[in-house]
Amino acid sequence: MKKVFTVLIFGGLFLGKNWVYAQDLHFSQFYCSPLSINPALTGNFNGDYRVGLNARSQWAAVTVPYQTLSVYGDMGVAQDMVGDNNWIGIGTSFFLDRAGDGELRTIKSLAHVAFHKHLNDNIFLSLGAGFGYIQKSIDLTQLTFSSQWDGIGFDGNINNLESFEKNKFGYLDVSSGLALSFLMEDRFIGTIGASVQHINRPLESFYFTDNNGGNNQLGYRPVIHFSSDINFSPLHVYPSAMFTMTKKTNEMVLGANVGYFMQEPNDDDNNSMGVFSGLWYRTTGSFIVLVGFEMSRVRLLLNYDLDIGQLAQFSNSRNGFELSISHVGSFREPPGRLYCPRF
Repeated sequence: MKKVFTVLIFGGLFLGKNWVYAQDLHFSQFYCSPLSINPALTGNFNGDYRVGLNARSQWAAVTVPYQTLSVYGDMGVAQDMVGDNNWIGIGTSFFLDRAGDGELRTIKSLAHVAFHKHLNDNIFLSLGAGFGYIQKSIDLTQLTFSSQWDGIGFDGNINNLESFEKNKFGYLDVSSGLALSFLMEDRFIGTIGASVQHINRPLESFYFTDNNGGNNQLGYRPVIHFSSDINFSPLHVYPSAMFTMTKKTNEMVLGANVGYFMQEPNDDDNNSMGVFSGLWYRTTGSFIVLVGFEMSRVRLLLNYDLDIGQLAQFSNSRNGFELSISHVGSFREPPGRLYCPRF
């Protein structure tokens, strides 16, 4: 346990200078940020606790980099106290995000809870909810507007003629979701789920204090996802996919990672050793290549996004770099029942 937190703290300090502020939650390794895609995944893994860190920087070749840092932790509690082979998952996540020239900053603090219902020896149904507070701010002095063009350049001393009412605000945000996890003869483990983000439709605007002045109400954001582990020991294949949309925009990420384990992870101890590679595709126009390793059940994955769409001519095909560190562990001897899988 001490080793795990040392790794996470070191990773956070190493990245802190570049990711200390962070834009929209947007991870290529969505499967390594489970609480952000579906609160029903809280406590939905094979172990007692799970901790993780995700960091991403993108669009450095186009504008001021969009940078995101997140940390999370969750665990299973009340095992068998809510029915045989049922349990409750609780967790928390924290996000820092910075985007663009105006340093649009987003800070998110979220709590998550889920109930996991045993349907039979191979299937579990999970229901979850997330609650949190979101704060956004922007540095208006770093922005220029068309009204400030003096014929030669932009003059920040000219009135920008914008009707900003504030440069920061906050609101409550609520999400919910469900997931179905299943196991087939220890060779295939899968989870399929769906969630809806912003179900309370919070208002978000630097211009208006209510929705009468403009379309500043967040739209519902449904997320559909699938993750799996196909065991060809010592080789594991992890095909996954995620689809999300909000208002008139949508995105799908799909692909697979392959892991080769010199020492397989198991419930009896924390010994494990393996290497990973992966190839993914984002429908908005990018390929994602990934490498990584696992040691003592601490998994580190690195990926880079390569633009192939229309933006490639501006970004020189370079989009984003991303890192994830995660660990699943146990406080005690493994229980005599099935937990849902980790990915």
